[in-house]
Amino acid sequence: MAHAFGDFVFDAKARLLTHRGKPVHLTAKACELLQLLASRRPDAIAKKEIHKELWPDTFVSDVSLTTLVFELRAALGESARSPRFVRTVHGFGYAFQVADGAEGQDETPFCVIHDGREMALKRGENLIGRSRDCVVRLDSTRVSRHHARITVDGDAALIEDCGSRNGTAVGGNKIKGRVRLKDGDDIAIAGISVLFRVVDDASGTQATEWA
Repeated sequence: MAHAFGDFVFDAKARLLTHRGKPVHLTAKACELLQLLASRRPDAIAKKEIHKELWPDTFVSDVSLTTLVFELRAALGESARSPRFVRTVHGFGYAFQVADGAEGQDETPFCVIHDGREMALKRGENLIGRSRDCVVRLDSTRVSRHHARITVDGDAALIEDCGSRNGTAVGGNKIKGRVRLKDGDDIAIAGISVLFRVVDDASGTQATEWA
């Protein structure tokens, strides 16, 4: 699952943090901490529980966790005095948050159109399928619950099939792995047509030139 916040995208499965599309170095433990905090957002997690999750078979002092939080904050370009994402809950633990003004940065210029409906894509993971948690929901028995996903990272929108029964195609070609989408691409989800579009921020209209 991908988590988008501000100009960052964290792909938990790939253990990859990017800032405006560029990789940001994190140690393995820092990745685990970010994954834990982001997955429980906005709930606070006790230090004791974080220790249990990150060091299940080893005793480590609170200094180890403090050092790890410092590393994560440095990677996210923040500090304990001015946290945007990692909030200290004094006397308890830590929580993941999105500071005022950062949430709107999840918006992107990308959308998909199906059956006359326009659906905006956010930064991070956008699932396509029959399930209620999908950003693009297609009510057809031919479509798998989680059929495909479009991941928006920086200025790129990447589509991949989620191991569906009937496959995903772009421009008439069945895809394998991740494929970068361009304005006007016709996406076939089990044969159902979905149009990918890029919106021009300045005019609010759909772009006429292909990326």
